Amino acid sequence: GLIAGVSASRGAWLSDAVVPADRDRAYRQEAVAVDAEYSRDRWLVRGEFIRSRWRLPAIVPALTARTGFVEGRVRVHPRVFVAARLDRLDFSELAGGGATQTWDAPVTRVEAGAGWYFRRNLVGKAAWQHNWRDGGRERERRFASAQLLFWF
Repeated sequence: GLIAGVSASRGAWLSDAVVPADRDRAYRQEAVAVDAEYSRDRWLVRGEFIRSRWRLPAIVPALTARTGFVEGRVRVHPRVFVAARLDRLDFSELAGGGATQTWDAPVTRVEAGAGWYFRRNLVGKAAWQHNWRDGGRERERRFASAQLLFWF
């Protein structure tokens, strides 16, 4: 089946105590998101996109961040699944000092993993993740993880 959704929010995030008295006090964050999920037989695919925007006292235009992901999972056996995910986080640009650059380093991430259902409520998972940044001290990082999940 197909499931889709849309959400939005808006609210103040900056304390009145730090806003200069001569400035508009409407410093707020706005966010909009869309998501979808489709499943059929042994397959599940889902994705999401979010755009968030912040108004700040000394920075015009507002700062924005955009992120999205797509992931998929397939059951290769009643007890075993494999999954993969791709996501990206981008930031708006700021101009200053004769240069234009993003206010944080964009990140791309790829992740792959597998899991085993030992019982209905006991799952073992292992995953590998690779991250790339377009700036900063750490430009590339890899992680491996293992997890044992139990619920009652």
